[in-house]
Amino acid sequence: MIVSVQFHGLHRMTTRTSEIHMPISENTRVRDVIAYVSDRYPDLELKDGNVFILVNNKLTSMDRTLSPNDKISFLLPVGGG
Repeated sequence: MIVSVQFHGLHRMTTRTSEIHMPISENTRVRDVIAYVSDRYPDLELKDGNVFILVNNKLTSMDRTLSPNDKISFLLPVGGG
């Protein structure tokens, strides 16, 4: 079982890829994806509050359990003035 982790914008520039695949078990949660990606790409800022997490294009929590073929992506908050 795998999920797809997609990178956009600055995250794509930092990782130099638009997507990676991560193996999961039946109890894998979003927080496990954050740990996996952070280990592979330590320069990414994926701390809670610094990024919105989407699973299958819907905002989600860190505790959500993943299913095979889910698509996880991250959105950076945008500020303006």
